[in-house]
Amino acid sequence: MVVALAVGLGAALVAYGATTGTFSACLNKLGNLYNVTVSPTSPESCKAGDVAVEWNGPGTAGPTGPAGPAGPAGPAGPQGPTGPTGAQGPTGAEGPTGQQGPAGVSGYEIVNSGMPFTLPAGSTVSGGVACPIGKKVLSGGVDTSDATVTVITRSFAVSDTFWTVAVKNTGMGPVLITFQAICAFVS
Repeated sequence: MVVALAVGLGAALVAYGATTGTFSACLNKLGNLYNVTVSPTSPESCKAGDVAVEWNGPGTAGPTGPAGPAGPAGPAGPQGPTGPTGAQGPTGAEGPTGQQGPAGVSGYEIVNSGMPFTLPAGSTVSGGVACPIGKKVLSGGVDTSDATVTVITRSFAVSDTFWTVAVKNTGMGPVLITFQAICAFVS
């Protein structure tokens, strides 16, 4: 009886093939199927004492099965675009006091060559100024009564304590000049 049911069911499934739907048939007392149809075709009437059966139709929903295991991690996606610049953070705490730096310049002074003297028109003169003992020369130059006609032709340190200057009077009359040196204690 089971063999006949299996053979009949196998034939019905082969006939079903690529079709979807609900099978209908009649099942006799020997377990044989007959009048097998696939919906939407209506089944024929079964003989007296045989049972009408259906399969592959929608049944009642079963209980929810357990969750399956987690799948493997997918590949990394592409890098996203750069985000906008964030707001400026708060001002940080004040840092510690730094070490004392090396001693610098002190005792700054401008030293003059003495009383101004007269430089005749068209004349050139050289002179210089020495710094007081212990001080170094930083720079130098000349003070004049008429800067528009007085031209400095040389100005340099002869040593670390003496500055020399050469001046020419390009004007039509005499000018007063005083040589100068800038001196200071230097560590």
